[in-house]
Amino acid sequence: MLFLGRIIDGLTGGNISTIYAYMADITKPHERGKYFGLLGAAGGVGMIIGPVIGGFLGSIYLPAPLFIAAGITFIDMLFGYFILPESLPINLRSVHFDYKHLNPFQQFSHIFSIDILKRLFISGFIFFVAMNGLYAINAVFFKDTFKWNPAQIGLILFVIGFVDIFSQGFLINKLLPRFGEIKVSVLGLVLTAIGFFMVTLTSLIPSVFLIYFALIVLNIGDGLFEPSQGGLISKSVGPHMQGRVQGANQGMQSIARIAGPFIAAFIYGFGRGLPYFYEAVLVVISLVILFFSISIIKSHKVAEQHS
Repeated sequence: MLFLGRIIDGLTGGNISTIYAYMADITKPHERGKYFGLLGAAGGVGMIIGPVIGGFLGSIYLPAPLFIAAGITFIDMLFGYFILPESLPINLRSVHFDYKHLNPFQQFSHIFSIDILKRLFISGFIFFVAMNGLYAINAVFFKDTFKWNPAQIGLILFVIGFVDIFSQGFLINKLLPRFGEIKVSVLGLVLTAIGFFMVTLTSLIPSVFLIYFALIVLNIGDGLFEPSQGGLISKSVGPHMQGRVQGANQGMQSIARIAGPFIAAFIYGFGRGLPYFYEAVLVVISLVILFFSISIIKSHKVAEQHS
């Protein structure tokens, strides 16, 4: 039953792609990065509140969090079906759909046939492999390096959740209108790389102050990059392609969620700091790819404005 539940959850996981496509439909291109950031901040709030509620209810009755989660999801479904209006006009919807559209590899092949999307997706994929590797080994790293108990680990995860809310819900709204998605994406990658290198340093110099500072810097960078990259991807295609590119983007992140933890856990066996150093190198590679794609991104935007 546990595996069946997770399989159903995975098969219905396209709701995240739909949410981002919906947001792209109802916002202007220059505002999408900001609103993608607000979506990320909303997720951060959920990541703070959800575990608290789940932990409290689970201590009373172990299955209770699952039943509550199912009830919330059911209410959400009713809201979406009966209240939330359709975002895409009929004239912009796909007129043809068949079984070939269910082939994820065909969707990726179509996306990768567009040069600007190929570059953004490769840069993003490398970044997400690094970030998902971080999530997989953090708790073990804290336990081995600082001898922290679950409460201490929960505290730093709580702080990280607030950093996500701050960076995606507030900071990016201040930076994007002034600097644009490209510069904010680059800044996000630079901060993330610096954060990873500092975490690597804490494996040699176990400092509580340094690990907190490193993860705050790292997660601010993550909070700046993800919405900005999503905005760049969204602005690279027209209204009729939003669902396809957002679905492919989430699919790419799902692949990264498989590869990232596996690789990081394997490397961790050779040294506590090695996975973070490897992840820092991945982020630098992602930064280099994005940096050498800036001219293509800018020319694409110019061409779009004159089309």
